[in-house]
Amino acid sequence: MEAALRCAHGTGRAAVIAGIFALVACGGSTPHNMIQDQAFSLKETYWKASSSRIRIASSTSSQPARIVYVGTGRPSGYEYVASAPIVVEPGRVYTLSGHIDASHVISGKPEWAVSDETVHQIIAAVAIDNGLEADVSVSFQVPPNIRLLRVVCDTVDAVVATGTTLSFWQPALIEGGAMPRSSQAGAVK
Repeated sequence: MEAALRCAHGTGRAAVIAGIFALVACGGSTPHNMIQDQAFSLKETYWKASSSRIRIASSTSSQPARIVYVGTGRPSGYEYVASAPIVVEPGRVYTLSGHIDASHVISGKPEWAVSDETVHQIIAAVAIDNGLEADVSVSFQVPPNIRLLRVVCDTVDAVVATGTTLSFWQPALIEGGAMPRSSQAGAVK
């Protein structure tokens, strides 16, 4: 059935969602989001920031809880927030998705990524072009030597207009998914 979903639904977050609905309709179960704190309610207990320049912002009446970097008009460096380690099975395919609001990014391509436990080796990433806001997703196969992953959002040295924000929210990591060549909204690394 997985091959049929791959062909019938294309790539990207919308395709993953369409595939989930098709799987449930065929008697399968809904994939479980492996990120235990996708709403950022545990804050620093589950999510670790590289510095105080990137932080978790609480939800408001108009916006969900999210990770934000406030722009300075200069390159951001590689400011990131990483999840607690997530147990995975080597050789299996997983799909990472999330939302990025890069509408105030002047240059650069911020990303959602999965890394090894140390956050030194990026296993898969999906970036969004500056000036855009969209859901992004990437499917990947876990390398043989990896048993723990972290989900990471990274500014990737983006330049964000002074006083405005670059935001990340709605992270999801599920087992399964297609192996896309590229995402609908961003570029797969």
